[in-house]
Formats: sequence, structure tokens, C-alpha cells
Amino acid sequence: MDLKSTKPLHRIEQVGVVDRTLDEVFGIFSNAANLEALTPSFLSFRILTPLPITMVAGARIEYALGLFGIPMRWRTIISNWEPPATDPVDGVAKARFVDQQVSGPYAFWKHTHEFEADGNRTIMRDVVDYAVPFGFLGDIAHLLFVRRTLERIFAHRRVATAHMLDGGPAPRQSSILEVGIQIAGELIGEVWRGVRHAGHDASEAVKGAVAPIQTSALGASSFDIEVFFDGDCPLCIREINMLLRLDKRSRVRFTDIASPSFDTGDTGLTWNQFMERIHGRLPDGTMIEGVEVFRQLYSAVGFGRLVSLTRLPIVREALHVGYLLFAKNRLRMTGRCLEDICAVPPSASRVAGAGA
Repeated sequence: MDLKSTKPLHRIEQVGVVDRTLDEVFGIFSNAANLEALTPSFLSFRILTPLPITMVAGARIEYALGLFGIPMRWRTIISNWEPPATDPVDGVAKARFVDQQVSGPYAFWKHTHEFEADGNRTIMRDVVDYAVPFGFLGDIAHLLFVRRTLERIFAHRRVATAHMLDGGPAPRQSSILEVGIQIAGELIGEVWRGVRHAGHDASEAVKGAVAPIQTSALGASSFDIEVFFDGDCPLCIREINMLLRLDKRSRVRFTDIASPSFDTGDTGLTWNQFMERIHGRLPDGTMIEGVEVFRQLYSAVGFGRLVSLTRLPIVREALHVGYLLFAKNRLRMTGRCLEDICAVPPSASRVAGAGA
């Protein structure tokens, strides 16, 4: 059984080594009653399915948990169960099982547990493929704390497994407040490192922007970027008209894809692809798309310092997701949909307002 996802998947992979035999380690995970002990307390994790639970393919387990004060229910199914056995290919003892979400907080969840004997030790591998719900808001939540929280859960699980097997130090339990503060500290640290890096990039960009233009360089290329814009899009025209005013050195080449004379030529793209997202072409012929086009455009008209800040991790991801959301709904937002059909034929007439 494999529950499919229609949303983009994220993946977390972690590997750890436990100084106990494969049978001992797998025994911990084959007993569902141990799941609570293996889960950090800040999740308030409880098994609702009556114990004992026979762990076989097709077994279903229901849990209750909470995160940042939000109660949740989670139902999973064991879609694959392979107890320890010698692999006939390499002669190494291995075990494996997969649990998948049936219903719960994720749009998709598939957790593959793999165990491999290494002498008297066991190599544990966790591979989690998952998708978050709620579209744009879910993507922001994933960027800010979902992935970081999952990484903490699996780090706790490795230590808790060793503790259950040999009675070593129990993993320290952090409160949800402490976890929130830790994640906030990581985010601030990333932003600070990004600002310092961006400041260096910005200074280099400014040096390049004020450097005198060499005649030989102009001969090789008379533009920094060619932008392919939709002249029938009112919002796009506003942006293009502003760029035309800012482009004092004529470093941008403007090409209107809504013009009857527009030909995709040697771009390697179709007209529909040009309509789906904004595209640009660099002097060497490289085609770029999306937010990177705007970075190149605003660098060309003298905003290198501002552009460098858009490469900060959080800002970069937010702009990328925001642009994809806009591109998906651009025709509807500009009143160019007929009932439920949002498509413009290639022969659409061009609205005057920007030069080609």
C-alpha cells in the first residue's frame, strides 16, 4: 500500500548507530508501547489504540498529540513490515518497516525505518517524505518551524533508543517554550549570517554598478538582461513602465510576448511557457525565470544592494512562494478569465503602454 501525494514533498534523512544488536534495536520499535517513550514530551504524545498492538503490515494506530498548544489526532497504517532477516544479496542482516499517515496534521507522511546489522552494532536510518497542508501558509510554517521541529524529534529518538537499551543518560526533555526559543534563535542566527553575507555581496554589486562602462563590453553585449513581459497584463505593464523610467543606461531589453510579431525563436520555450511565468534572457543566452528575473532587472537599473537582501534564506523562500502564487492566479487577478477558463490565445491583441 502506498498513499500518494499531489503536493510537493519534503524529505528528512537521518542515520545513527546504536551499540546493540539488530534484534535488540528492532525489538524496541516492534513494541508500539515504546512509542511514547521515544517521543519528546513537548508533543504531549499518547497512543489511543488499545494495547498491545500487533505490528504487522496493515496494522493501524491512532495517536493524540499537541504542538504549540494545538491538539491533533493522527492515524497511521503500517504499510510494510519486514522483521530481521539476512539479505541474500550481501549476507547482512536487515530489517525495515514503513508507517504512513491515513489522517492527521500533514498533507502526506511516509516514514521508512531501516535497520542494518554492523557486527554487534545497528545502523538506523530514518527517511521521511512529507508534505504540509494550507498552501502558501503551510510553506511558510514549514520554512519557519515544521522541519526544525521534526529534526529535534528524530534527534531525541536516537538518544531515547540508546537509553532504553542500555540504561544510559535519558534525553533531556525541553518544554514547548524552550523549543520555540531555540527555533527563534536559529532563525535570528540565519538571518544575521545572511545579512552579513548579503552586505558583502551588496558592496561588490555597488562597485560593479558605478564602474565605468567599457566600450568593448558594450560591443559584446548592449544589455544586461532581456525581459519577456506580457503587454496585455495591467499589473505587468505598471512594473515595466517603472523599469523603463529607471533604466537610465539602457541595460534592459524589453520584449512584449503579447505583440502579434513576437516569435519564441531560439529561446527553447513555447508561448504558453512564457505566459505561465515571467522569463528573462542573459547576454550569453541563458534563460531564467521567476524571482531571479526581477533580481537581474533591478540589479541592472542600480538596485544591487536591495537585490542582495532578497537572497536571505527566509526572504528568498517567501518571495519564491509568493511569486508562484501570483503567477498561478495572474490571469484571474487581472480579469482575464472567462468563467472558469483562464487562458489567453496567442493572437490576443496587445494593450499599448510599453515599448517592445
